[in-house]
Amino acid sequence: MPAVAFIYPIPSKCDPDESAFCNKGIPFPVDITDPSCAGMLLMRLEEMVKPEVRRDTPLFADSDGQPLLGSVMDRALRDALMIYSPQVVATRSWHIYRIRLASKLRAAVLPSGQPKFPDATIQARLRWKTPASLQIYARFDTQTYADILNSVQHLDITSMQYSNLPETAEFDRLDVLARTAERELRDFAPRTAPAAVQ
Repeated sequence: MPAVAFIYPIPSKCDPDESAFCNKGIPFPVDITDPSCAGMLLMRLEEMVKPEVRRDTPLFADSDGQPLLGSVMDRALRDALMIYSPQVVATRSWHIYRIRLASKLRAAVLPSGQPKFPDATIQARLRWKTPASLQIYARFDTQTYADILNSVQHLDITSMQYSNLPETAEFDRLDVLARTAERELRDFAPRTAPAAVQ
């Protein structure tokens, strides 16, 4: 049975009472043949920290043993990218990598063409509380997007009525409102001109 290192998240703004995600550890298999795998790196880091009380000791800490803040982690990512890939520094963030993971999970398909991972699975893996986040952040890659557009270009929609098509501008809504008012209010219009007030 292979060893697995687990990281348990701490309370955050999306899980302040620790009930949604904090009891679900993120597993990282330990592969002794691959010293650079995440599981082995975590084991080595644990040896360096040597916590007396694991719950009270941050795994990622500064030289004073204080937990690293988000701003520090942002700076660390920027510094690392400056060393290894300076041309992408302005386009990368921790959040972008989360979006990339969601997009890759959504792009994975079975040989049949069906999604390999249902949206509910992707939502759980990314630890989003609602499907709304998935709809916002799980994006299609360029080729998938192009394939979707190409797959519908031959379809004939001439039989569809204008009123059944989606709005493309605010003017469409105003046109519909004007036509409705004209049609519906016609029956209520006075049939004769009102008498002049004496």
